[in-house]
Amino acid sequence: MNHRIQEALKTLGISPPVSIKELKETYRRLAKEEPHRISELSQSYRFLINIMESYPFSFSQQELNKLFPEERIRSRFEHILWNKK
Repeated sequence: MNHRIQEALKTLGISPPVSIKELKETYRRLAKEEPHRISELSQSYRFLINIMESYPFSFSQQELNKLFPEERIRSRFEHILWNKK
């Protein structure tokens, strides 16, 4: 998995699979609980949400295979990206 994605997930304390709704809820909860980390949390949240919302339009299957070479990780991350509700 891409190092930046791993770091963003770690910052928010979440692991795949996660939906956009779960990502938003986690971000909002952490922002209230840890206001001193708001900048770090916001950057991670925006990074992940942008990937999740733009994925179907931004990456071909070939590009996805390059980003996530391990099938197990790739299939788990695809679940995150496609489970938008």
